[in-house]
Amino acid sequence: MEPDGDLGLVLRFNRTQRAVHWLHAGGFVLALLSGLALLVGAAEELIGHRFVLRVIHIGAGLTFALAPLLAARLGDWHSIRADFRAAQWWDAEDRRFFAITDDSGGSRAGRFNAGQKANLMFTAAATLFFLISGAIMWQYFRFDRALVQNAGMLHDTLTFTILVVWLGHLWYALVNPRTRHSMRGMLSGYVDRSWAASVHPRWLGQPNASSAAEMKIDRAAKQEGGL
Repeated sequence: MEPDGDLGLVLRFNRTQRAVHWLHAGGFVLALLSGLALLVGAAEELIGHRFVLRVIHIGAGLTFALAPLLAARLGDWHSIRADFRAAQWWDAEDRRFFAITDDSGGSRAGRFNAGQKANLMFTAAATLFFLISGAIMWQYFRFDRALVQNAGMLHDTLTFTILVVWLGHLWYALVNPRTRHSMRGMLSGYVDRSWAASVHPRWLGQPNASSAAEMKIDRAAKQEGGL
């Protein structure tokens, strides 16, 4: 349900953006758990069905890599492309984000801060390499043995690397007092305007940062105009 006329809320993520995130996250968690079970002999023996684990892992991997793309194409593709463009452009404020010795205060982030941009681009690249290496391992009989071994090494290395990144992501989303409010935006779509002004001040001043009340008025005007 949309917030009702609350000027204190601002739209952070639309339905397509949230769907892309949760499909990606759900596929990732299932792929991670099933992959670790395949990797750890004791876990595989406990479950007792390697074939079932492989099917679950392959299905989860395809969901992780392809379901978000499908949701984006069927939904608001423009907003997803805009987010990727925003993550690719770095400026002085982004460099300042990583300048630990800077005593002049926090950086004035736009829609994404530098850490979020780095996470988005790393995750996109890792997803692509997961898909390629996983496909080679799945169809191992079609490829040279050395290529399959290298694909397996890459797949395992990416698994443990992205696990560390994911744990950091969870810490910022669920624990860090300054940033955990962002989870509200990924659940409902909206965040407090005061929080956005503090953490993402440059984004708040952009035209697409619409309040809940403004969004409701705009929808009503479109309905009256027959749009």
